[in-house]
Amino acid sequence: MPVVDCQGLVRDYALGKTIVHALRNVSLSVDEGDFLAIVGSSGSGKTTLLNMIGCIDTPDGGTVSIDGQPTGGLSSDDLADVRSQKIGFIFQTFNLIPVLSAVENVEYPLLRHRLSSKERRDRALHALEMVELGHVGKNKPNELSGGQRQRVAIARALAVNPRIVLADEPTANLDHKTGLNILHLMKRINKQAGTTFIFSTHDPKVMELAERLVELEDGEITTVGTYRRWDPTGALAHLSHHIDDIIDNMFEHEY
Repeated sequence: MPVVDCQGLVRDYALGKTIVHALRNVSLSVDEGDFLAIVGSSGSGKTTLLNMIGCIDTPDGGTVSIDGQPTGGLSSDDLADVRSQKIGFIFQTFNLIPVLSAVENVEYPLLRHRLSSKERRDRALHALEMVELGHVGKNKPNELSGGQRQRVAIARALAVNPRIVLADEPTANLDHKTGLNILHLMKRINKQAGTTFIFSTHDPKVMELAERLVELEDGEITTVGTYRRWDPTGALAHLSHHIDDIIDNMFEHEY
């Protein structure tokens, strides 16, 4: 059974007198342990689809099931329970609470769980250890580097023991090396814990590490594949044929 199952999703927004079709009959299934990237240009519907999967927004048509549970018709409190118990979120801008320490930020989403204060703290400290930040638990966000802040955000997402982690452009505010380290960390957690990761991204580094790519264009899925196969303009295939022609000409002239 898929951990995420979206069928026939439709989402429209009114922009003045214009209707924007953000999602047009989108269907997508994600298996447990998948490491998947949703890609596409700005306005293609990536964030809207991620919001549907994360139970942050609801579709105008179609269905969303998380871990086998249909979300249609659930109250706002029930949707909040699904988010807090099954989904971890990683944001582009980290979204850490400035007045809280690193461990308190990680502990914060656990307040909705029926845990003692000791259990919450122990779980938060364990999550920080998973991202190799056990030594900065008392530090406030402004005392951490960008890479450390994103690691705290990952720890916060993992602290609830989620079935799914949704990451919206998680490397956008990081330099190349730090972004790559963060991605390898998430890939390691994916393999070791079996946690499902779903990204919304423009970053080729994410695309290269993803096991599946889902390309959206104008609210519709146009391509499902892998990074090596993903060539939306056909430029790579054209270049490959051009190089083959050059090599053939070289051999013809030599012999």
